[in-house]
Amino acid sequence: MQQTHTNNDNQPDANTTGASEEHNPVIEVQNLSTCFDIDEGELRAVDEVSFTINRGEVLGVLGESGCGKSVTGHSIMRLIQKPGRSDGRILWHHQDGSVEDLLKLKASGKRMRSIRGGEISMVFQEPMTSLSPMHTVRKHMHEALMLHVPGITKKEADERAIETLKLVGIPDPPATMEKYAHQLSGGLRQRSMIAIALCTSPSLLIADEPTTALDVTVQAQILQLLKGLQSRLGLSVMYITHSLPVIAEMSDRVAVMYLGRIVETGEMSEVFENPYHPYTQGLMRAIPRLDRESGTRLETIKGTVPTPLDMAPMCGFCSRCPEFMAGTCDTTIPQLREVEKDHFVRCFLYE
Repeated sequence: MQQTHTNNDNQPDANTTGASEEHNPVIEVQNLSTCFDIDEGELRAVDEVSFTINRGEVLGVLGESGCGKSVTGHSIMRLIQKPGRSDGRILWHHQDGSVEDLLKLKASGKRMRSIRGGEISMVFQEPMTSLSPMHTVRKHMHEALMLHVPGITKKEADERAIETLKLVGIPDPPATMEKYAHQLSGGLRQRSMIAIALCTSPSLLIADEPTTALDVTVQAQILQLLKGLQSRLGLSVMYITHSLPVIAEMSDRVAVMYLGRIVETGEMSEVFENPYHPYTQGLMRAIPRLDRESGTRLETIKGTVPTPLDMAPMCGFCSRCPEFMAGTCDTTIPQLREVEKDHFVRCFLYE
């Protein structure tokens, strides 16, 4: 079945999902769609997504596996390769006030390579697969600095690398510089990845579930580290996770994604205290609570996420929604509407 999509007039301006009208954006994503042409048809991983991240702000992107949150981060970094393609606009606001659409740049071109890893850095889920087993930490950091800091010498690169490793809490930076990934613990690998991402002084850090492969104690340490660095450096951060407690700990605003679309977005405290979308409400009910009686079973969201393959125009959550309205939810894609100030929801219940 051929998929029909809403046009741009039905999408909120990217600024509407900002924290306030007086915003200072570092990036504006407008009607971003990322599709993959596979043998079975068109798989639409990200579908008309719009949001803004302001300078010094943390946007938490929340959703279960397969919702498109990581693909959104990879699309911003221009890491999507064929058979994938991205459409829309990704407006990057430079420090000098100029604005550049990243989707108009050649992904492998010199200009995009100067932005990727320089002005925008990314920390990936699994450092063992992100760090080359053939290179030491020093080599990784030298490559980043030599590419993105014009005129820097090897001595200056060493000094900045050691300074950044200290910044992320590594106890013996000179010794760590000489080690390979397999010689480091999980926590030290992830701290090294964060140091590599930060050594070029980026304006935006995309953190893609950076604590997934770590044990609980190390997870807490890395979260505290990222939170402290964000505050200290004034970083803008896009934090991608499936964990509600992590979003509550890290974020100023939250964007809840489901089946490639943002279904709810707003201030973190507002969305958590007053969720509107049935999917967000289901996520909140699934959180363990201390005020529940012992032995009470956690609620679950019934059903499974559909495959976003040649989908008909409908609400992606309708097959699992307890508020499903036949003839409406299964025939049209709902618009993202403002239900409270700076609180937007994609649901027919509020139209």
